Amino acid sequence: EDFVDTTGCQLFPLRMCCHRWVENVPVCERAIVLIPRIRKYLTAVATGKYAQPNTISFAVVRDSCNSYHLLLAKLKFFLSVAKQVTPFLTFYQTDKPMATFLCDDLFKLVKSLMAHFVKPSVTKDLTSPAKLNSTQVTKNENLLEYSKVEIGFESECALKVVVKEKKVTDRNVLDFRLCCRKWLAIMVGKLVDKTAVQYSLSRNMSFLDPRAIKNTEKNQLRLKSILGQLVQ
Repeated sequence: EDFVDTTGCQLFPLRMCCHRWVENVPVCERAIVLIPRIRKYLTAVATGKYAQPNTISFAVVRDSCNSYHLLLAKLKFFLSVAKQVTPFLTFYQTDKPMATFLCDDLFKLVKSLMAHFVKPSVTKDLTSPAKLNSTQVTKNENLLEYSKVEIGFESECALKVVVKEKKVTDRNVLDFRLCCRKWLAIMVGKLVDKTAVQYSLSRNMSFLDPRAIKNTEKNQLRLKSILGQLVQ
Protein backbone atom coordinates (compact mmCIF):
# COMPACT_ATOMS: atom_id res chain seq x y z
CA GLU A 1 0.00 0.00 0.00
CA ASP A 2 2.83 2.40 0.85
CA PHE A 3 4.59 1.51 -2.41
CA VAL A 4 1.45 2.20 -4.49
CA ASP A 5 0.78 5.43 -2.58
CA THR A 6 4.34 6.69 -3.21
CA THR A 7 4.76 5.69 -6.84
CA GLY A 8 1.22 5.43 -8.19
CA CYS A 9 2.36 2.14 -9.73
CA GLN A 10 0.02 -0.86 -9.79
CA LEU A 11 2.65 -3.26 -11.16
CA PHE A 12 4.42 -5.74 -8.91
CA PRO A 13 7.29 -8.19 -9.42
CA LEU A 14 6.66 -11.50 -11.17
CA ARG A 15 7.88 -14.81 -9.81
CA MET A 16 10.96 -16.28 -11.48
CA CYS A 17 11.39 -20.03 -11.83
CA CYS A 18 15.16 -20.52 -11.97
CA HIS A 19 15.10 -23.78 -13.97
CA ARG A 20 12.66 -22.69 -16.71
CA TRP A 21 14.17 -20.04 -18.96
CA VAL A 22 10.90 -19.54 -20.82
CA GLU A 23 9.60 -17.67 -17.75
CA ASN A 24 12.62 -15.43 -17.19
CA VAL A 25 12.17 -12.76 -19.88
CA PRO A 26 8.90 -11.25 -18.56
CA VAL A 27 10.20 -11.49 -14.97
CA CYS A 28 13.38 -9.60 -15.83
CA GLU A 29 11.52 -7.00 -17.93
CA ARG A 30 9.15 -6.33 -15.04
CA ALA A 31 12.09 -5.98 -12.61
CA ILE A 32 13.76 -3.41 -14.89
CA VAL A 33 10.54 -1.38 -15.04
CA LEU A 34 10.07 -1.49 -11.26
CA ILE A 35 13.58 -0.67 -10.03
CA PRO A 36 13.26 3.17 -10.41
CA ARG A 37 9.88 3.03 -8.62
CA ILE A 38 11.25 0.81 -5.88
CA ARG A 39 14.10 3.26 -5.33
CA LYS A 40 11.55 6.07 -5.03
CA TYR A 41 9.70 4.09 -2.38
CA LEU A 42 12.95 3.32 -0.53
CA THR A 43 13.73 7.04 -0.44
CA ALA A 44 10.30 7.72 1.08
CA VAL A 45 10.94 5.09 3.76
CA ALA A 46 14.43 6.45 4.47
CA THR A 47 13.05 9.97 5.02
CA GLY A 48 10.49 8.66 7.51
CA LYS A 49 7.39 9.15 5.37
CA TYR A 50 6.51 5.48 5.80
CA ALA A 51 7.40 2.87 8.39
CA GLN A 52 10.18 0.49 7.40
CA PRO A 53 8.97 -3.10 6.91
CA ASN A 54 10.75 -5.42 9.30
CA THR A 55 11.30 -8.26 6.82
CA ILE A 56 14.30 -9.97 5.28
CA SER A 57 12.98 -9.46 1.72
CA PHE A 58 12.77 -5.68 2.26
CA ALA A 59 16.36 -5.62 3.50
CA VAL A 60 17.54 -7.58 0.43
CA VAL A 61 15.75 -5.24 -1.99
CA ARG A 62 16.97 -2.14 -0.15
CA ASP A 63 20.61 -3.26 -0.06
CA SER A 64 20.55 -4.33 -3.73
CA CYS A 65 19.05 -1.04 -4.95
CA ASN A 66 21.13 1.26 -2.74
CA SER A 67 24.55 -0.35 -2.84
CA TYR A 68 24.73 -2.09 -6.23
CA HIS A 69 24.76 0.59 -8.90
CA LEU A 70 25.30 -1.98 -11.66
CA LEU A 71 22.00 -3.74 -10.91
CA LEU A 72 20.25 -2.40 -14.04
CA ALA A 73 23.23 -3.25 -16.25
CA LYS A 74 23.30 -6.75 -14.79
CA LEU A 75 19.58 -7.32 -15.37
CA LYS A 76 19.75 -6.00 -18.93
CA PHE A 77 22.69 -8.29 -19.68
CA PHE A 78 20.71 -11.25 -18.34
CA LEU A 79 17.69 -10.15 -20.38
CA SER A 80 19.68 -10.02 -23.63
CA VAL A 81 20.88 -13.60 -23.14
CA ALA A 82 17.43 -14.82 -22.05
CA LYS A 83 15.88 -13.35 -25.20
CA GLN A 84 18.49 -15.15 -27.27
CA VAL A 85 17.70 -18.50 -25.66
CA THR A 86 13.90 -18.23 -25.35
CA PRO A 87 13.02 -18.79 -29.06
CA PHE A 88 14.91 -22.08 -29.03
CA LEU A 89 13.21 -23.23 -25.84
CA THR A 90 9.70 -22.27 -26.90
CA PHE A 91 10.18 -23.89 -30.32
CA TYR A 92 10.96 -27.23 -28.67
CA GLN A 93 8.11 -27.10 -26.12
CA THR A 94 6.16 -29.54 -28.26
CA ASP A 95 5.31 -33.22 -28.65
CA LYS A 96 6.08 -33.17 -32.38
CA PRO A 97 9.08 -35.23 -33.61
CA MET A 98 11.80 -32.57 -33.48
CA ALA A 99 14.90 -34.70 -32.89
CA THR A 100 15.97 -34.24 -36.52
CA PHE A 101 16.43 -30.50 -36.03
CA LEU A 102 17.58 -30.40 -32.41
CA CYS A 103 21.33 -30.78 -32.80
CA ASP A 104 21.81 -28.23 -35.59
CA ASP A 105 19.59 -25.66 -33.88
CA LEU A 106 21.41 -26.18 -30.60
CA PHE A 107 24.74 -25.80 -32.40
CA LYS A 108 23.64 -22.45 -33.85
CA LEU A 109 22.48 -21.26 -30.44
CA VAL A 110 25.70 -22.24 -28.68
CA LYS A 111 27.85 -20.70 -31.39
CA SER A 112 25.91 -17.42 -31.21
CA LEU A 113 26.39 -17.35 -27.42
CA MET A 114 30.09 -18.06 -27.82
CA ALA A 115 30.42 -15.04 -30.11
CA HIS A 116 29.78 -12.85 -27.04
CA PHE A 117 32.99 -13.85 -25.27
CA VAL A 118 35.14 -16.17 -27.43
CA LYS A 119 37.69 -14.91 -29.94
CA PRO A 120 36.55 -14.94 -33.61
CA SER A 121 39.66 -16.94 -34.50
CA VAL A 122 38.25 -19.77 -32.36
CA THR A 123 34.59 -19.61 -33.39
CA LYS A 124 35.32 -19.46 -37.13
CA ASP A 125 36.67 -23.02 -36.99
CA LEU A 126 33.42 -24.32 -35.47
CA THR A 127 31.69 -25.66 -38.55
CA SER A 128 29.78 -28.61 -37.05
CA PRO A 129 28.26 -29.73 -33.73
CA ALA A 130 30.96 -32.37 -33.32
CA LYS A 131 33.66 -29.68 -33.06
CA LEU A 132 31.98 -28.07 -30.04
CA ASN A 133 33.20 -30.89 -27.82
CA SER A 134 36.85 -30.05 -28.49
CA THR A 135 36.48 -26.31 -27.85
CA GLN A 136 37.48 -25.25 -24.34
CA VAL A 137 35.56 -22.09 -23.48
CA THR A 138 37.23 -21.66 -20.09
CA LYS A 139 40.78 -21.27 -21.40
CA ASN A 140 41.90 -17.65 -21.16
CA GLU A 141 43.71 -17.78 -24.48
CA ASN A 142 40.39 -18.52 -26.21
CA LEU A 143 38.49 -15.66 -24.57
CA LEU A 144 38.02 -12.03 -25.57
CA GLU A 145 39.47 -9.26 -23.43
CA TYR A 146 37.03 -8.04 -20.81
CA SER A 147 36.50 -4.73 -22.63
CA LYS A 148 35.41 -6.57 -25.80
CA VAL A 149 32.90 -8.92 -24.17
CA GLU A 150 29.47 -8.38 -25.75
CA ILE A 151 27.01 -7.68 -22.93
CA GLY A 152 24.14 -6.33 -25.05
CA PHE A 153 23.25 -2.84 -26.25
CA GLU A 154 20.93 -1.92 -23.37
CA SER A 155 23.39 -3.18 -20.79
CA GLU A 156 26.16 -1.11 -22.40
CA CYS A 157 23.93 1.98 -22.20
CA ALA A 158 23.14 1.35 -18.53
CA LEU A 159 26.83 0.86 -17.84
CA LYS A 160 27.75 4.14 -19.54
CA VAL A 161 25.20 6.02 -17.42
CA VAL A 162 26.63 4.89 -14.06
CA VAL A 163 30.18 5.45 -15.31
CA LYS A 164 29.29 8.99 -16.42
CA GLU A 165 27.66 9.70 -13.07
CA LYS A 166 30.81 8.35 -11.36
CA LYS A 167 28.82 5.85 -9.32
CA VAL A 168 31.22 3.03 -10.16
CA THR A 169 34.98 2.72 -10.52
CA ASP A 170 37.00 1.20 -13.34
CA ARG A 171 37.54 -1.78 -11.06
CA ASN A 172 33.77 -2.25 -10.70
CA VAL A 173 33.37 -2.22 -14.49
CA LEU A 174 36.21 -4.72 -14.89
CA ASP A 175 34.68 -7.08 -12.32
CA PHE A 176 31.24 -6.78 -13.94
CA ARG A 177 32.49 -7.62 -17.43
CA LEU A 178 34.63 -10.49 -16.15
CA CYS A 179 31.60 -11.81 -14.26
CA CYS A 180 29.52 -11.68 -17.46
CA ARG A 181 32.24 -13.51 -19.37
CA LYS A 182 32.57 -16.19 -16.69
CA TRP A 183 28.79 -16.67 -16.54
CA LEU A 184 28.54 -17.09 -20.32
CA ALA A 185 31.42 -19.58 -20.31
CA ILE A 186 29.74 -21.69 -17.62
CA MET A 187 26.42 -21.58 -19.46
CA VAL A 188 27.94 -22.64 -22.78
CA GLY A 189 29.91 -25.38 -21.03
CA LYS A 190 26.70 -26.77 -19.54
CA LEU A 191 24.93 -26.65 -22.91
CA VAL A 192 27.74 -28.60 -24.55
CA ASP A 193 28.16 -31.15 -21.73
CA LYS A 194 24.49 -31.84 -20.98
CA THR A 195 22.70 -31.71 -24.32
CA ALA A 196 22.34 -33.52 -27.63
CA VAL A 197 25.55 -32.24 -29.24
CA GLN A 198 27.46 -34.74 -27.08
CA TYR A 199 26.02 -37.76 -28.88
CA SER A 200 26.81 -38.92 -32.40
CA LEU A 201 23.34 -40.49 -32.68
CA SER A 202 21.62 -37.10 -32.29
CA ARG A 203 24.19 -35.34 -34.51
CA ASN A 204 23.61 -37.83 -37.33
CA MET A 205 19.83 -37.59 -37.05
CA SER A 206 20.10 -34.48 -39.21
CA PHE A 207 20.19 -36.72 -42.30
CA LEU A 208 16.37 -36.50 -42.09
CA ASP A 209 16.42 -32.69 -42.14
CA PRO A 210 14.67 -31.53 -45.34
CA ARG A 211 16.94 -28.47 -45.41
CA ALA A 212 19.94 -30.74 -45.96
CA ILE A 213 18.28 -33.20 -48.31
CA LYS A 214 20.56 -32.33 -51.25
CA ASN A 215 23.71 -33.31 -49.38
CA THR A 216 23.38 -36.96 -50.45
CA GLU A 217 26.92 -38.14 -49.68
CA LYS A 218 27.00 -36.73 -46.15
CA ASN A 219 23.49 -38.00 -45.45
CA GLN A 220 24.48 -41.52 -46.48
CA LEU A 221 27.39 -41.45 -44.04
CA ARG A 222 25.10 -40.19 -41.26
CA LEU A 223 22.53 -42.88 -41.95
CA LYS A 224 25.22 -45.57 -41.99
CA SER A 225 26.50 -44.37 -38.63
CA ILE A 226 23.01 -44.46 -37.10
CA LEU A 227 22.34 -47.97 -38.47
CA GLY A 228 25.62 -49.16 -36.98
CA GLN A 229 24.67 -47.81 -33.57
CA LEU A 230 21.20 -49.33 -33.74
CA VAL A 231 22.65 -52.74 -34.63
CA GLN A 232 25.04 -52.52 -31.66
